[in-house]
Amino acid sequence: MNAAERLWRALGRRDWDGARAQFHPAAVVERPSSASSLDVDELIADHREHAARGDFDVHVIRCLSAGTTIVIEARVGSARCAGLYDLHEAKIAGAVEYWVRP
Repeated sequence: MNAAERLWRALGRRDWDGARAQFHPAAVVERPSSASSLDVDELIADHREHAARGDFDVHVIRCLSAGTTIVIEARVGSARCAGLYDLHEAKIAGAVEYWVRP
């Protein structure tokens, strides 16, 4: 299992420390649909906020890997995410997530 899969499993368990552990400290996650870039702490805070509001049942639909690039398609409650994760030394060094929220 790679760091992106471990990230999504940790999010599903609301294991925020486990999710954080999958990233390099300086990693940035871009979210073009909201024109934002989040560092690891901001990303975890965003997921915690959504989990606190409910509708946070996480389901990974598929995971594809090509070397150090991982693609995850997931459903989080009524939202959908397609994420591209770049790994370096087995940790997420950067990512781009495309979210569709109702």
